[in-house]
Amino acid sequence: MIATVAAAKPDTWGAAAWMLERFDRATYGHREQIDLSGMISLEDAQGMMIAVVSLVERYVPEARREAELADFAASAHEIGARLALPDGTRTTAMPTPDRTP
Repeated sequence: MIATVAAAKPDTWGAAAWMLERFDRATYGHREQIDLSGMISLEDAQGMMIAVVSLVERYVPEARREAELADFAASAHEIGARLALPDGTRTTAMPTPDRTP
């Protein structure tokens, strides 16, 4: 019946999506688990940032050090501003009233 509906109304994506989900659940189905194997802990990220600052302080000439650290801080802030929500989507660090991380 779903195949008939999908064929009769090709512009209706719901039936086609349902068929794909039933055909190959691993690829097209709803995912209950989020793969976190490529993630690092907050403590590890903080340790790496401290190491980078230490390297900049040690090896970057004093005349450029402040600018390099400011660039690094801006990049770190931008990366840290993208927080993952429980549903896997991303948002900015500043929560909106209707959706908090």
